Amino acid sequence: SSVREELERKGEARGRLIGREEGREEGREEGRGDGQRHTLARLLARRFGPLDAETAKRLAAGTPEQMDHWTDALLTAGSLEEVFRLQ
Repeated sequence: SSVREELERKGEARGRLIGREEGREEGREEGRGDGQRHTLARLLARRFGPLDAETAKRLAAGTPEQMDHWTDALLTAGSLEEVFRLQ
């Protein structure tokens, strides 16, 4: 029983460690997305003026892939609408 208990304790400790690592990675990914979203909003506002509520909602709901596309599009777009239309 003592060997079994020791194995259970080791398994539980390993599970907690794996869970913490997965949580940290999710947090890092979320932080990168928030940073990307913030930078994109800042660049859009500097180029096209203050962002309206609809644009803010669109950015908040954007996937990392969409934000990458929008970031690239803002370099050549002539208007805010064009950034989002060029998809």
